[in-house]
Amino acid sequence: MRVVRLAIVGLAAVAVAGRYWRERVRLRAIEKMSGPEGLRFLESTRGRSDRLLPIVTGLFVLGAIAGVARLVWLR
Repeated sequence: MRVVRLAIVGLAAVAVAGRYWRERVRLRAIEKMSGPEGLRFLESTRGRSDRLLPIVTGLFVLGAIAGVARLVWLR
């Protein structure tokens, strides 16, 4: 069970680090663009990123529900 918990924490850490790195790269690219061009780029990349967030959140919610169900069932 510890291995599963460690894997979940490791996966979350990698996801956060990857999102941070991607955001830094995106902002550097926007700084090099003109105003309207940078705004279009920002909106298009934010849209892709925002579509993935509910999926990841849903997976974590399902994991939490499964963990609580397991605790209740073992009693």
